[in-house]
Amino acid sequence: MEEVLFVQKKPLVATILGYFLLLVTVYYLFNHNAPWAQLVFMSVLGLFLVGYSNAFLVKKAESRRLLRFFGTPIWGATLDLTAPDYIVVFPVRSWKNSDWGPVAAVGNKTKNDGYVVRAFSGKGHFTFVRTSNLSFARSQGTAVSQLLEVDLIDKTL
Repeated sequence: MEEVLFVQKKPLVATILGYFLLLVTVYYLFNHNAPWAQLVFMSVLGLFLVGYSNAFLVKKAESRRLLRFFGTPIWGATLDLTAPDYIVVFPVRSWKNSDWGPVAAVGNKTKNDGYVVRAFSGKGHFTFVRTSNLSFARSQGTAVSQLLEVDLIDKTL
């Protein structure tokens, strides 16, 4: 194993907004109600919101942060990842107040349960991925710990 790819979860609002823009573009295209520049701008923005994703490519020598468009890397930057002391897979529960905004009518708190794969070095840490799938988190944690030759601490047991 020479590299491990961690694809970050995209916000649901970005995906919904992207599909909405594409739907509005198709509507205006068939009704001939909008100028071409507006149609092109909305379709490009909608495609970008639907197709982009962030990822971390971890290698033994050099790690990279990638911006991907429908799975194809279009931009990358070197990731400043120091050699970790250990990798931890642990459950996380987060709450977010929703007193205003689109989810205020549904309730006043949003709960997210999931699992995190995180590298610790000294007093700092780096989060590789957050996911709701325990087996995926364990497999990714095992893969990156074997790649970087560090201990894996599984706090999900």
